[in-house]
Amino acid sequence: MSVAQLVEHRTVAPRVVGSNPIAHPIPPCGTLSERAPASESKGWFLYLLECADRSYYTGVAPNLEERLKKHNAGRGAKYTSGRRPVRLVWFHRCDSYAEARTLEAQLKGWSREKKSRLAVGSLRLRSG
Repeated sequence: MSVAQLVEHRTVAPRVVGSNPIAHPIPPCGTLSERAPASESKGWFLYLLECADRSYYTGVAPNLEERLKKHNAGRGAKYTSGRRPVRLVWFHRCDSYAEARTLEAQLKGWSREKKSRLAVGSLRLRSG
């Protein structure tokens, strides 16, 4: 199932990280193929990737499916280009680019342990 289909169904299919299955409820939103400029207030995602070396990468994108493809093709970010393949372990729908960037800064300050707990669903991100 593609990322777009997962968002359409409003739930990410369970994935396994170690021995822990994870499922992420998704709030109602538009399609992932909608791409909005940074100044518009719709269609942004905050996401967490797990890299092949088990490190985490946090980013924001208006089109999550395309961004994941770019990361895995080595064109997404310098950090992930040498740590492929990467896989999406968590994402959050944001109302605006500003909200996504604010939450990204918060998440980037977290420890690996805290990001792991978010990925497996035992911790939730607080948006203000």
